[in-house]
Amino acid sequence: MQHLFSELDKLLAQGPVKLAIEGGSASGKTTLSDLLASIYDCTVFHMDDFFLRPEQRTPERYAEPGGNVDRERFLAEVLLPLSNGEVVNYRKFHCTSMILE
Repeated sequence: MQHLFSELDKLLAQGPVKLAIEGGSASGKTTLSDLLASIYDCTVFHMDDFFLRPEQRTPERYAEPGGNVDRERFLAEVLLPLSNGEVVNYRKFHCTSMILE
């Protein structure tokens, strides 16, 4: 873990950093992101907030790598504003009600 913090510190000395954490279900992504947020006072975006809405769920979409994620909405609501230095405001997908909040 110390190696990760050391590398992040080096990168942060050069400017803002965008870090993606990838892993399987229950692999510790949220635990790690919570730790990083507490140490570096950074914003965390959870891909669970970008699951597909019911009308987007097709066999073709699910056949694609990462097909369960609304990558178009993530791009429009998070990545593009971030890259333009804008404030990020996004709607979270609520898995129980299957709607955007």
